[in-house]
Amino acid sequence: DNTQQIKYIDFVFKPSSLQDSCLLSVGDVNIKVLQTGKVIVLYDGESNELADLYIPQRNNYLSISFLDDKTEIYLNGWLSFSGEPYVLNANEYKIGLGCSDMQNAFDGEIENVRYSATAQDKDDILEYHTTEERKYPLKPIFRATSVSYTHLRAHATVLELVCRLLLEK
Repeated sequence: DNTQQIKYIDFVFKPSSLQDSCLLSVGDVNIKVLQTGKVIVLYDGESNELADLYIPQRNNYLSISFLDDKTEIYLNGWLSFSGEPYVLNANEYKIGLGCSDMQNAFDGEIENVRYSATAQDKDDILEYHTTEERKYPLKPIFRATSVSYTHLRAHATVLELVCRLLLEK
């Protein structure tokens, strides 16, 4: 039995699209992605939803640090979850499948799966997550145009007019 205590896991995943699938299964820890863009990490019988979303067709960086006093999960350079400490003992992992409650295999790339029996420094974790590829162009969802003061006054509500009169006194 080659079971060892794992203190740190990290890997890169590039989903082809939004999907419900298993990313990685290590011992009794399951990491999966949902079609909503969420990442779920299941361990110690609990489902932990990360605060950040993954990005389809881009490299996403995920790290889990099993510290003595807490468990921290980073997604794309952000501390996305901090919870109770957990001891992970494992002797194998499965990439792209193996999650206990999900049968769908991951559609995309999973690379550089690393695990360590020693904890990693927070600065080292954040350095691993730093990459030029994380610069995303902003795509505006609306366009601002200028309008005249007369136009604004024409669409003012009674409440706005009363407030304006009170302010002018």
